[in-house]
Amino acid sequence: MRKFLLLLTALAAVAVPSLAVTAPANADAGSPTCITKAEWRKVHQGMSRARVQQITGVWGHITSSADYANGTRDIDVDYRQCRANGTRASSWDTTWMSYQNYHYNSDYDEVLNAGRVMRVDYKGAWFSVN
Repeated sequence: MRKFLLLLTALAAVAVPSLAVTAPANADAGSPTCITKAEWRKVHQGMSRARVQQITGVWGHITSSADYANGTRDIDVDYRQCRANGTRASSWDTTWMSYQNYHYNSDYDEVLNAGRVMRVDYKGAWFSVN
């Protein structure tokens, strides 16, 4: 009986940590051309555009882009929203995100980390669609 309990304890020590590790969020397979509200909720400020694409399954549509002489860049990207049933909403039913490859210091007088990776700076509102 004691060996049995030791075996169960050992198995639990191996199995429990592996169950606690969660897989990265992946796009809803049923919405390959639009972003669901659940996917939208998983996106947060500071995420890379590649990470957002991994979560949502879409790259979106760049609606504006600005490249500056100091190497910084801003882009705005529209994402077509999904209806509650997972189908694409109308073309005007979009949410948008602003990306940039830099951020400012706390006094907003110095650009920090102007790199190549575009990160979410702002996430627009989600509007309910039917």
